Amino acid sequence: MSDSHAMDAQQAKAARALVGRFEVVLAFPVLYAGWECDPTAWIGRDADGRLHGLTTGHGAVCSMSADELLERLEEYRRVAALTQRALLMLRKQEGGA
Repeated sequence: MSDSHAMDAQQAKAARALVGRFEVVLAFPVLYAGWECDPTAWIGRDADGRLHGLTTGHGAVCSMSADELLERLEEYRRVAALTQRALLMLRKQEGGA
């Protein structure tokens, strides 16, 4: 799991459960605003070569669909745009660009 991020004990246990069931191809952070969810997801390859989106919920391995990843990306874009707007407002007030 070369691209792994810091994990708590429950996540580490779930990640170990993936070993033997999936080859971890990619680990990446998953961000949630105002929600207590596990912050890491993986793309895993099963014995038949099929890819699966995987995450954990309170230490249990769960599937994560492409639609769920798209929802995350849409939320990231929304948050990034609002953060950029806030930054520009403060910089304008401070006389910067």
